[in-house]
Amino acid sequence: MSELDLLQLDRDVARSARAERAWWRTLRVDAARAADDAWYEPFRHVTTRATFQEVASLPSGDPLREPLLAWIHRLSLTRIARTPIVALARARQEATLRLEEPEPGLHNVRAIVRRVLAEPERSRARAWLEALARAPSPLLGQEKTLREATREITNRLGVTDPSSLVPFDRALVAREAEQLLRLTNDLATSIASRAGDLADLVATLVASDVSGVWPTRSDARWLFDQFQASPLLQGLTLDLGPTPAALGGASFARALARFGAAYARSAVLGGAPFVAMSDASDVHPWRRGALFASLAADPIFLRKNIGLSRDAARAGSRALSATFLAALRLGAVSTIIDVASASPAAIGEAIEDALKVPVPVELAGVFPRLSMKAAERLSASLLAFGDAVELANRFDEDWFRNPRGLHHLRELDASPRPPKVPEESLRGSAAKLARALEAMAG
Repeated sequence: MSELDLLQLDRDVARSARAERAWWRTLRVDAARAADDAWYEPFRHVTTRATFQEVASLPSGDPLREPLLAWIHRLSLTRIARTPIVALARARQEATLRLEEPEPGLHNVRAIVRRVLAEPERSRARAWLEALARAPSPLLGQEKTLREATREITNRLGVTDPSSLVPFDRALVAREAEQLLRLTNDLATSIASRAGDLADLVATLVASDVSGVWPTRSDARWLFDQFQASPLLQGLTLDLGPTPAALGGASFARALARFGAAYARSAVLGGAPFVAMSDASDVHPWRRGALFASLAADPIFLRKNIGLSRDAARAGSRALSATFLAALRLGAVSTIIDVASASPAAIGEAIEDALKVPVPVELAGVFPRLSMKAAERLSASLLAFGDAVELANRFDEDWFRNPRGLHHLRELDASPRPPKVPEESLRGSAAKLARALEAMAG
């Protein structure tokens, strides 16, 4: 083991991680181009069973052992499961669905979903959803194949305890997911009853028709200027990627989420080992993303930073409460259900229970999507709510304008984090978040 150069391995993992992230970004846009990109070749050794086993044999007290294992596992999964990953992306992007209505021709799932989200006329959005349900799709089968492949690869690498690869207790997060579903059941039913069907609910969740509330901009990049000159971003260069088109309030929340995640990835302390400072599970970047996304529903942020009136800020907050509730409930369902083994009917039933509107079984695995990283995203959201409360308590309700609050956040994110999230940070968090959502929607 003395021949293993941990610092060199750390540098190689860092380079491979940057290449992998760029590859995922390419995949989301162009699966065919991603299929030809062997991003892993310069540092293939950090994506192999041999290296995983070599690191696994390090002493348990070595501070780099666990984070190295988590990163090597992640990079190995992306390389070895490349075929089903690309196949799933192709199934969304390739124009293989022949439709007669609402527009005849060949269409792809991704474009239809975008039409549903952007369509101002509910009747046409409903027609697109109906067409998507009628057209046979391989997506759920591809989703199951990918999840089965990731389990097999994890076993082949020699992972004896998959929960050791994430910074939280999976059983605890699953219990919080169940609590969240139970405690927000009435609120979800109330919101869905006003929407009527899935097309109406989608329009509600996009928050596109809250008249007079959201600035009319072509995209949401202007939101980042809110923090440009603050202590939060001093000396940082953020890799933000493409900004969501401004379809409604939900678009601004998504943009703030990307901003928060990009900030967290950039804020790590220079000179420290990459694997010790960077979260292979993405829980920490998503935690910061959820924190900043929540500002889109914060009446104080909407008034002081966006310039909305008091009434408009309240309307915006109420609108986004429905968006956040639906996302959280879908995340909770995805955390609990085993998509790899569940039947389409069971998956469809779970989605219906989350959204409280009828969802055709043919849309299972197609729309809305069930994330493979649902537990990570849900834990990030639960932790972010606690962060927001703590920041408000220490630096006042407008902590996002307080230089001391932003400096404190920056110091936190430049410091090494414990390998595991303390259980007390998650236990009971669903109940607190449920109460907050009730207050926002009121």
